[in-house]
Amino acid sequence: MALSQHAYRRIAQKVQMPAPATVPWSAPSMSELIARIEAALATRRAA
Repeated sequence: MALSQHAYRRIAQKVQMPAPATVPWSAPSMSELIARIEAALATRRAA
């Protein structure tokens, strides 16, 4: 049973988070996250 938008908004207000429908960004894929972490580590090593 899916929650309605209204229920999502009420829960979101309680937890102080944006409702799923209003989240402006999409979560990056796991491979993209790993690539970002590796790039950050590489720049830190080079510094």
